[in-house]
Amino acid sequence: MENSDTINAARNGDKQALSGLLMEYRNMVSSVVARMVFEEDSRKDVIQNIFVKAVNAIQNFSGTCKFSTWLYRIALNETAEYNRNAMRAKARFTAFDNDDPIFIDLNSPDGLENYTKKEISLSINEAVNTLPIDQKTAFSLFYFCGYTGKDAASVLNIKEDNFFMKLKTARDKVKKFLSTKGYGI
Repeated sequence: MENSDTINAARNGDKQALSGLLMEYRNMVSSVVARMVFEEDSRKDVIQNIFVKAVNAIQNFSGTCKFSTWLYRIALNETAEYNRNAMRAKARFTAFDNDDPIFIDLNSPDGLENYTKKEISLSINEAVNTLPIDQKTAFSLFYFCGYTGKDAASVLNIKEDNFFMKLKTARDKVKKFLSTKGYGI
């Protein structure tokens, strides 16, 4: 739960309050980065850059959104910037890197069911990597991070309808990719 007193203290230069906030949200930031940056050393660099940007910009936090949303947006922007630079350098990256692979049933009523099947997880990884960054981000927020459409749209600073259009396009592309790999979707 977000504590406005701690946030205000951090905005006013209280280093201990700021440190506490960043520690509170480090798992969220790490999760975002882990789903979009493949190499461990690169993930560490991106996470460090996110926290440096947050420390430098904390005075600009207006409070019009949740602190977690503000920090999440910094994380998405920094991760997207890393991926743009990595693509330019023809580096390989992945949208989902996890030791516990999942299967996403794109036909289930809620669009998501988990199974531990390494082979489909790798194919989903490969499919998500073919998506443009906006669709990859929408797909990752919804399926990998568990955000609702409303929350994901807020993080991306787009309308909820626009988010669901991006998600549907991404889901259709992933389904098509998986069907070409022989998965009955």
